[in-house]
Amino acid sequence: MGKIRFLGCLGLLAFVVAAYLYSIADRKALARIIDDSCHLNVRNLLPSPPCERVDVLGGYVILKDRKGSAHFLLLPTINIAGIESPELTADVVPHYFARAWAARGLVADATNGRVSDERLLFAVNSKSGRSQDLLHIHIACMYSDLRQRIDQVERDADSSWTPLPISLKGHSYWMRRVFKIDICRVIDDIDNDLTPMARSVLRDLHDDFRRLEARIRQVSDEIEKIADTEERARRLMAIPGIGPLGATAILP
Repeated sequence: MGKIRFLGCLGLLAFVVAAYLYSIADRKALARIIDDSCHLNVRNLLPSPPCERVDVLGGYVILKDRKGSAHFLLLPTINIAGIESPELTADVVPHYFARAWAARGLVADATNGRVSDERLLFAVNSKSGRSQDLLHIHIACMYSDLRQRIDQVERDADSSWTPLPISLKGHSYWMRRVFKIDICRVIDDIDNDLTPMARSVLRDLHDDFRRLEARIRQVSDEIEKIADTEERARRLMAIPGIGPLGATAILP
């Protein structure tokens, strides 16, 4: 009986050790996906699930998360462990939250446009609350009850960090309002410190950006129309991770 009990304890110890080692190895799962799938994506110029988007110049990739049909993750292409990493303060590091906001159309596409910007959620887990040692921003939909609770206190938020007066899902948070800069108002404000040359350059750059945005929308609409009318493209888009751009890219 003692030998059986000893073997049982030994087996339990082996299981615990194996589970611990697996948990350590699994903390690199997202990094392995980027190395194995997203880099292949870059070389083949084709989406490679679960990679939805790879932007080498922008320094980020977007993955389709396993949890939910409209849940995505934005990750850096360089090794940044998490929100506490000092590398994020470097001037050369991309603005990952801005990249995540720019990619919000993925959620809209996944929900057929049923989710407005007000219901979007961009979240980063703390060091103690995450399971991966690679910075990742969750891009997903917000629960309706959560949105309603935030609406109750949203009017009290300003540009400084203040404690959220209510708890969300049993957790405490801080809040801050982020104001969008109206570049047109800045350019037209003759009382600010912009020099005439800087004002002229900014106006030209802004006009170029608006024209580029319009051209991107036009090309995107053309690609979507081709994908909707081409039977082979529709079959390809039935594969998770392949959208109109990837489907039409491999058509002859």
